[in-house]
Amino acid sequence: MEFNLDLAEGAFRLESEVAGCEVTRDNRANLVPNDTIPKWLWSLVGSETIPGWVMRTFKPRYTSSFDFAFKMKPVVKMYDARLYGKLDYVGPGFKSLGAPGLRNDNFALGAGIERSFFDNAVSLSASYSSENDNLLRQKVSWVDTIVVGPDTDYVPHARVLTLKSSTTRFENWEANLGVTFPNLPYLQVGYYPYTQATDELDSLANVVSTSSTMGNVVSVSAGHSFQAGKVSHSPSVTVSYNDVKGTDSTANSTSWDAGANYGLGFESPLSFSAGAGYSRSVATGTDPDTRVYADVTPSYTFFEKWSNSLTLGGTFGSATRIDLRYSSSFPVWKICDGRVGISDAIYSGDDGKYNDLRVTAELSRSW
Repeated sequence: MEFNLDLAEGAFRLESEVAGCEVTRDNRANLVPNDTIPKWLWSLVGSETIPGWVMRTFKPRYTSSFDFAFKMKPVVKMYDARLYGKLDYVGPGFKSLGAPGLRNDNFALGAGIERSFFDNAVSLSASYSSENDNLLRQKVSWVDTIVVGPDTDYVPHARVLTLKSSTTRFENWEANLGVTFPNLPYLQVGYYPYTQATDELDSLANVVSTSSTMGNVVSVSAGHSFQAGKVSHSPSVTVSYNDVKGTDSTANSTSWDAGANYGLGFESPLSFSAGAGYSRSVATGTDPDTRVYADVTPSYTFFEKWSNSLTLGGTFGSATRIDLRYSSSFPVWKICDGRVGISDAIYSGDDGKYNDLRVTAELSRSW
């Protein structure tokens, strides 16, 4: 079910959705006896056992799972700013057959703010989000009685039980600045620090160990599109930096990447783009990995409908990889649209060699 609310001409908006599922993975498994279901589960609906209509309708088996998911997204607009929040929950037993890649066992909470100035020429945004597993550790305590002389001593003990071997908590912050004045170069700057903590359980020793990682990502991009005579130009540059530090120093690493791209458009149905870049990464205990990459892509459209593009690129460093890609799209009379593609990647490095050739074809139609 979905529920959306829009008030005060868009000043406040709330989007929400809730979904439930029951999935039986093996219909040959035995049915679940009524008296094995926890009473607290059905006490929520005023019953101590599974209602008869539920047993007759769903026939829960030992391979069945029941769970639900929901999300809420409130948005408030005030003083030319947009405030928004996010609350997502996907139960550990939830499975959507329509979205098989949906991550379950996840709880996400976030909020952010966006504001623009000078007729949207300058934009600022900041946000925070956190995610964690739902199946957290459960600590079960009990007391041992030890008699020492005339006194009785009660010694507490604890044991950790869990349904998963590890749980993860992830927190992410984002800050973005965008400057896009008309007829001037644009600038985009982003800063993204994050932390991640993972708890792992040693089931034999009943000991939980925690490892954490902290990272910082900085990205800067700038470019300018302009017309010179009958040719349009689109130069751009990008620079990014990432450093990671963890509880275990062997996981520490830093990397940065710098690249430039130049695009040309002509009055004829011909366009051309070329790019080049340099990247370097250093991880604890390993030699620095330095790479240089470049690619060129000419594109041409025949008969105003048949689009073709060819890309030739390569990455050179500790290993060498050559990439060749061709893509073509065209209408199939008035029935549908077609697309074909051919790509080949030739790799050679210390870890071996391979040649990855792929051919794809696609027909699509929209109404």
